[in-house]
Amino acid sequence: MRLGYSEYQTRLQSIREHKPARYTAIMDEAKTFHDELWRCCRCNGQERYTRNMACAECARARVNAVFTHTIINGDEEMPVYTPVDEARSLEYQQRIERSQYRKFYLRKLSELGEIQCGAWTLYRGMLVNSNSNERIPFLSPSPTQLVAIQHDVQVGAIRSHIHSILGELPD
Repeated sequence: MRLGYSEYQTRLQSIREHKPARYTAIMDEAKTFHDELWRCCRCNGQERYTRNMACAECARARVNAVFTHTIINGDEEMPVYTPVDEARSLEYQQRIERSQYRKFYLRKLSELGEIQCGAWTLYRGMLVNSNSNERIPFLSPSPTQLVAIQHDVQVGAIRSHIHSILGELPD
């Protein structure tokens, strides 16, 4: 985790109070920690990543299903991942790229600030309707929300504006 920015100190304090094992792992710069109060619903494991709280065993299994892991010994050990199946490797890479583009797009949306058109306001990736106080994630509305905003002229104007500045919306 990035410890260098000021807003993180309050979050770090909360982690210290509520998840002491995670806090210790973060301070020791460990990637994973053992969480006694949690069990993975897939593998029943208790090892989690400090950054995103994902199950470490399941994450390793996903990577190992796509790649073989080899360690090359030279001046220092270096892991090398070789695709087991090119199609699955390509699929994995595309999924990672989509995720990275989505994160990039959300960051750029946040940097744009508030965009308003009629009753709708886009702020930090959320569409907010001032008339109904409805909040809809801009990049991932539910099917019901999508039907509600799909033909809305004001939301369409916001989408067009965003498209002209940032380009194509991520999948």
